[in-house]
Amino acid sequence: MDAGASSLAVLALFAVSVGAGKLSRVKPPAWVFEGIILVVVFSVSCWAASSGVQATVSALILAATLLSLIVSLTLAASLISKSRGKAAEARFSPRIDWRILSVVLAGWLSGFLAPYLSEVLGSLLFWEVMVLIAITGLYVSSSLNHQALREGARTALEACALAVAISVLAGLVGSRVLGIPPDLAVAMTLGMGWYSFTGPYIASVAGPSAGLAAFLLNVMREQSTFLLVPLVRGPRSVMLSLGGVTTMDNTLPVYIHAYGEDFAPASVLHGFILTVLAPFLIVAALSF
Repeated sequence: MDAGASSLAVLALFAVSVGAGKLSRVKPPAWVFEGIILVVVFSVSCWAASSGVQATVSALILAATLLSLIVSLTLAASLISKSRGKAAEARFSPRIDWRILSVVLAGWLSGFLAPYLSEVLGSLLFWEVMVLIAITGLYVSSSLNHQALREGARTALEACALAVAISVLAGLVGSRVLGIPPDLAVAMTLGMGWYSFTGPYIASVAGPSAGLAAFLLNVMREQSTFLLVPLVRGPRSVMLSLGGVTTMDNTLPVYIHAYGEDFAPASVLHGFILTVLAPFLIVAALSF
């Protein structure tokens, strides 16, 4: 799914479905909402695996190293925030969501065994996400109010600042560890989950090997969000930063699942802001 081309459509559909939910007072059953979550998670995981089977060992190592730095810095920030005593997060206890984990693993296995699914899923995923956004808007409409929007905006801006800072720091450290130019490493990490733009753009500037690594890094960042957010359930702004641009669509249901319906505004705003910023930040990083 191309985040840039679809960002306004996603926001518009989300707003319309929220309005429809408030007017009609219709809320989909929980099983419908949870079911579409699992369908989208499976499709994204399968698409990622079927698209990445041709990866070279060097690209995988580079992508995995940069991802480990991003995740490590995010978890460190989570621990620091928790140590300062955020009572609002106390109700979230670490646990593994076995349904999501099982669906991710099933998606990966299906993608590796049937790589021809990549083209099919590339066409279907956009519509799956649009259905998900519509159902999500109806599902959370009763929880949205002025207070939730104000709190969501504050959380979204905090998470955006963290996402950029963590990405830049991970890129700078990764460049030293991997021995690659810092501008290239930072550009890769600033993709913040937007693999459909970051990979092709970096490939056009720095060559296909670098583009492949950037693509895999940002695919795996999205995948790690599916797994870590339900497990860690750390401070909201910190964990939201991990999802990057994907929090407005693909990983949105995972955040609602982990933090509740009232978290939808923050998640959507965060993803949209980073979608606007990411191309400028990547181009700026490569220009140095």
